[in-house]
Amino acid sequence: MKKEHIEKMSIQELEKKAKTYKMATIVLSILVLIMFVVSFFNYQESGLSFPVFMPFFFLPMVIINRMTFLKLQKELKSRQKN
Repeated sequence: MKKEHIEKMSIQELEKKAKTYKMATIVLSILVLIMFVVSFFNYQESGLSFPVFMPFFFLPMVIINRMTFLKLQKELKSRQKN
């Protein structure tokens, strides 16, 4: 998939991508939160094991999606001011 520059996208495309990234970030955040809760209880029962660290591997995805969403929002706001 080719990398698209947000400066070259239309406002409609930016709005659509921002909406998609917002929903994806929310869903991923909820899933990672559930994983943290489950891994906490798993840690309480069986001690330290690999599944306890699983939420930490998925946390960067949430952070990257959030950062991309904020970039899209910033570009939308800058275009709407003009």
